[in-house]
Amino acid sequence: MAADVKWIKFVSDFFDNRKIKQIRKMPDSDAVIVIWVQILCLAGSTNDNGLVYFSKDIPYTDEMLATEFDRGIEVVRYALNIFVKFGMIEIIHDILMVSNWEKYQNQSKLEVLRNHEADRKRKQRKNQKLLALNVSGTCPGQVPECPHTELDLDLEEEVDKENTLSSTAREKSEIETFEVIQREFMRPLSSNEIDKITYWLEKVGNEYFIHALRESVMYQKISVAYIDRVLLNWTGKGFTLDQLNEGIQTQ
Repeated sequence: MAADVKWIKFVSDFFDNRKIKQIRKMPDSDAVIVIWVQILCLAGSTNDNGLVYFSKDIPYTDEMLATEFDRGIEVVRYALNIFVKFGMIEIIHDILMVSNWEKYQNQSKLEVLRNHEADRKRKQRKNQKLLALNVSGTCPGQVPECPHTELDLDLEEEVDKENTLSSTAREKSEIETFEVIQREFMRPLSSNEIDKITYWLEKVGNEYFIHALRESVMYQKISVAYIDRVLLNWTGKGFTLDQLNEGIQTQ
């Protein structure tokens, strides 16, 4: 995402634009023009080089835009069709993008699309790997066949890798972290648990998360809910990774 930019350029001859002139002769022209301005403002609020989305993983649907703009679904679809026809917007992988965004904020469209698509594919690959891991049932719950491993050895192996990983290798390390977690839980993780763990791994990193996992094992409270509370507590108190590595009193 670009730096925190909270403005868009709106020229004084807006209504002299040839596309706007054509729209003004169409049915529901006032509503369509207001929707166009709302899209520009929403793109500015999204602050991602002309892209318009609810979140990077959730594109706006027509229905969501209708709610956002407080308009009927039909007039929103009608307006979007006009904007696509006139080349005012593009829709790529369900993501709406304002064409020629450099007119409103000077950005590189091609770079935006490359970065967004690369980010989308990375997350898609990661989720597929986690799903495959869960389906495989690394630790289905038969305790005799799946005893607790030496957690510190497993975790230290993960920690040693943390600072020397490339992007691809770091993704692999996160998968391995999930394997360690499943072995400790002695059961497959739920989708909600995977989401929560993924959130914390992205927020604090593998090594920081591993400290919280070690804490849950030490107090025999092995659950994602407990790890979540530990991490909320630590981050709320501003504990750094260096402090955790030095064995600061966290209780």
